Amino acid sequence: MGTAYDRIYFKVSTDNGATWGTGFEYSAGGKSVEAHYERPSCEIGDSDTLHTVYAQSANLMQRALSSADVLQTERDTGFDVTAPDTSILTIGKGQTFSRSATTRLRFPYKDGSADTHVLRFDAAADPSTFASDAIDGTNDQLDDGGSQLALDGSTIHAMWVRSVDSDLYTDNDEDADTWNSAASSFTGTVTLISANIYTRSGSKVLAHVFDDAGTVKYDEDSLAAAAPSGTGDQTAEEPTQAGAGAETFAGAGAQVGLAPSQSGTGLANIVLGAGAQAAAEPTQAAAGAETFAGAGAQTADQASQAGTGVQHPQGAGIQAGQEPTQAATGAESFAGAGAATAAAPS
Repeated sequence: MGTAYDRIYFKVSTDNGATWGTGFEYSAGGKSVEAHYERPSCEIGDSDTLHTVYAQSANLMQRALSSADVLQTERDTGFDVTAPDTSILTIGKGQTFSRSATTRLRFPYKDGSADTHVLRFDAAADPSTFASDAIDGTNDQLDDGGSQLALDGSTIHAMWVRSVDSDLYTDNDEDADTWNSAASSFTGTVTLISANIYTRSGSKVLAHVFDDAGTVKYDEDSLAAAAPSGTGDQTAEEPTQAGAGAETFAGAGAQVGLAPSQSGTGLANIVLGAGAQAAAEPTQAAAGAETFAGAGAQTADQASQAGTGVQHPQGAGIQAGQEPTQAATGAESFAGAGAATAAAPS
């Protein structure tokens, strides 16, 4: 009998998992390849293409399955992994996201030196270009600790366990595949981690579940403060209505107006307050005649009415005219600064 090798197969269900079709082998060489195929991790890319990253012994491999269930070319990424038979968590769960209008995929894995890396490539139908970035290159990933990626928009957060101290560490790629600020998240004897990002009570957190020396624990790392609740925001109180068609608004960052008063039909003394012109309440001396006074407003004395349709306005900023006199039917005399004086007609 020959050596038994592990293989990866896929099956398709068209009824939500009730039944499954025939299994197809992922390895391009089939049973002729004398190597283990293990630790697959799958993510959906563009056009419903399923991308699978897996280990072929110590080689990091990738292969795509189209939406028509057609296997694409099996690709050797050019990077090595810790042999799966010595590490149960060689490849972690991948993530798919959009950055600069391109769909991208990232998979955490433990390289041949047991360092934590991220495999990256774009979600083409059959990608052929791959790159790898070291998250923590200190020969440190615990065999049964694994590594996890979590997404915050297009920023990737990673969590992993160092073998030197069995503590949990975290870092993010600064939305640019740049890893250089590893920090301790939890001190203990950590194995088997799972992480995700979500918002709770207005705060964004990196949540994670892990085994600490046999005890399952939950913890959170804060990523962003709670949403603003007034500081830096304009705050407006509910407007009140003091008269028909008149409202006063007050609140931090808003003009403050006192409730208008209404002295006559359609007449209101509109807003007194910071940043607003102050106008005194108008008075009505005769039908259709009003006088307004206040800081920043023209001041007009009360107009007097000497005859039908004839008014005598006076005040700062307006021409001062004396009261016209009527010497004969249809004849008037006007006098005052800036006005012409006409003698009474005879």
